[in-house]
Amino acid sequence: MSVITSSDRKSEFRNQKPRPDYVPGVVVCRVAEDTVANVADMDAAPRADVRAGRMPETLYRPLQRLITSRKIRDADPGFSRPASKGTKRITMRSVGLPASAAVAQVFAASVRQSESEQLRGIVVLRVSMNADPQALAKDLQAAPGIEYAHAVPARWPAANPATGPDPLVSHQWGLRAINYFAGPIPDAKAVRVAVLDTGIDATHPDLKGAISAYDAFARYSADEYGSQPSAETRALVDSLR
Repeated sequence: MSVITSSDRKSEFRNQKPRPDYVPGVVVCRVAEDTVANVADMDAAPRADVRAGRMPETLYRPLQRLITSRKIRDADPGFSRPASKGTKRITMRSVGLPASAAVAQVFAASVRQSESEQLRGIVVLRVSMNADPQALAKDLQAAPGIEYAHAVPARWPAANPATGPDPLVSHQWGLRAINYFAGPIPDAKAVRVAVLDTGIDATHPDLKGAISAYDAFARYSADEYGSQPSAETRALVDSLR
């Protein structure tokens, strides 16, 4: 059995095709609130009515084309809260409805269950990886019920000119979880950060020269989970550890 080394991974990522300008397979759109006003409430309406439901006319044509061509894989009301405690946030694939009715419920949930006024109506569409997200966004933008639709820009933070960008930076889920790519990356050389967590592997090469002080309590010193948030804060770029 062959062993894939760090050098192999580094070579693979550096020799890949040019990095895309947009995240493949993702389109974000915002639906006008009044567009989904007449969509049957999944928690209150009879199940038969919910299953028979379809998207409002102002959304139907572009979204139905995506469904028919199987370009849309899932839809997620990105900033909604579950309708009741103990239930999960719905997605197109989780509600157990015909595709058209499921998409209608997702768009309705993005308005009715929104976390805030500013985030109301935002839906994340997961589409085929080989689809052109810009073309799909343009098609959706033409629908009267859509306020806006955008492909998601792929952010590639620059690193040391001698090493180039970190080839695995877009694979670090923690960075996306904190919206690291959503804005400009300032120079943080003068910033000092305190990490309150379990132990840190202070000898890890990713953290070489990054730790100014480390106070390890005996109870937690053997647990090095704190290395992850520390590395996300200050790991050396392009180390591929």
